Amino acid sequence: MLFFAKNLRKFIPGAYIQYVRFAGKDRSGDILTEHEFKANLCTTLPELDTFIKTAIANRRPIPVSALREEQVVDYPDWATRELLMNAICHRDYSTNGPIQFYQYDDRIEIMNHGGLYGRANESNFPNVNDYRNIVVAEAMKVLGFVNRHSRGVLRVQKELKANENGEAVYDFGYQTAILVRENKSPLGERMMAEAIVNGYLTENNENSTKTAFSNKKPSKKQTGKQPKKQTKFNIPEFPSQVVENAFKALKMNRKAKYSWLADNNGQFQHFRLMS
Repeated sequence: MLFFAKNLRKFIPGAYIQYVRFAGKDRSGDILTEHEFKANLCTTLPELDTFIKTAIANRRPIPVSALREEQVVDYPDWATRELLMNAICHRDYSTNGPIQFYQYDDRIEIMNHGGLYGRANESNFPNVNDYRNIVVAEAMKVLGFVNRHSRGVLRVQKELKANENGEAVYDFGYQTAILVRENKSPLGERMMAEAIVNGYLTENNENSTKTAFSNKKPSKKQTGKQPKKQTKFNIPEFPSQVVENAFKALKMNRKAKYSWLADNNGQFQHFRLMS
């Protein structure tokens, strides 16, 4: 049922993942977006893999020199994927609550129904592992989403530390559930600030998506037809005497052709080549 049912929740009501993006740092903030991954696992697992890489990791290039950029992420996609796959593999499917995959401004939290199982306990985790759902674990291994070598959590911690997220924090105090917290990396924001200081980016580039709108409504005089006004041109500063001579010649005769300019300004040939 978990891997092939067409209407999985009809048979196992709690077999889905609930993703919610909150504004702010707790659940009191507005919900920015939400999605339920409720298909069978053969469909849901690849969907989650793509979703984490494209929507959660927040991969982006940041210039570190005039000619080179580095890719940075807020959340390493492999580590986040592993934490979520562990929740799917080890959860208690007899409960009706979904796996909670909640994202805040500063962290991600994954709550998995069902505490540690069998030989695994708080004192020996993550060095000792056991499987509540042996068939689910084996099927996910065949599909390539887990390895069953009891090294996933250790590698997650290594990946997170390398990306400056800090280690994932496990909270076993919920008795019937496990909460794992993955903090957002400050690496991207720090590299962005350094790029601005070094002149590779500007603050305007960072805020280019912000648009100011005026609340003032146009008056009737403004909306009506306005008389045509002659445009006044300010004489620019000239980079060279040749350019200034050409400008003065065109000012005397705006319909002048190149032959006339050549006759009246012997240096205009050089000006044309430069322009």
